[in-house]
Amino acid sequence: MRLVTFLLVSIFEWASLLILTFSIFMFKIKDNRVNIVFSAALLSMFSYIIRDVANMTTIAPFLQLLIVFLIFWKLIRIPAIYAAIMASFGYICYVFIQIVIMMILNLMSQFSIETLVFDYMMNYLTGSMAACISLIISYFLVRNRLGFSFIPDHPIKIGLRGHGMFIIQFVLVAATLAMLYFSSQQGFFQWLFLAMAVITGLSLYLLVRKETGK
Repeated sequence: MRLVTFLLVSIFEWASLLILTFSIFMFKIKDNRVNIVFSAALLSMFSYIIRDVANMTTIAPFLQLLIVFLIFWKLIRIPAIYAAIMASFGYICYVFIQIVIMMILNLMSQFSIETLVFDYMMNYLTGSMAACISLIISYFLVRNRLGFSFIPDHPIKIGLRGHGMFIIQFVLVAATLAMLYFSSQQGFFQWLFLAMAVITGLSLYLLVRKETGK
């Protein structure tokens, strides 16, 4: 029963993350619904294996980010550098939403950050809340036609020139996510929140510059 619950909640979360990412970069969700469902199921099973079977919880966020990148690159057929941009920004936005929810619940209740992160039922709760908020944000973006349009939705050849900052962004996001559980265990969760806020803001700034050509 626990496995079924985990997979259902996890699929909902991953689908919401992918929908949020597609919405941010103005990709048509209807055209990618099969890829979203397939990728969400794949990521859910992968998450279960690395967390519960392989017991690789500490580096799970980094590995998950890598899989999301590969999905955008190889399955959706987005150029590698753009796939890295989409994967890192979409992932960190979703995780940032979830961390904000955790901090609010921590301030409003007696639950510690460690409980919110590692207790299965609380993890399901915060994950589901983050997924719902992500879908609301996605709906708002799509309805108002907001987002970034510089990433093509078809395969093209593109070099790395002029994208150095985005490569650095991807590495920073990966490193920050890899420290997620270590930080919560050691009591440095608030510093992780600050780091993610800075990286999210920096990434948004780079995306706006790329979109406007400035």
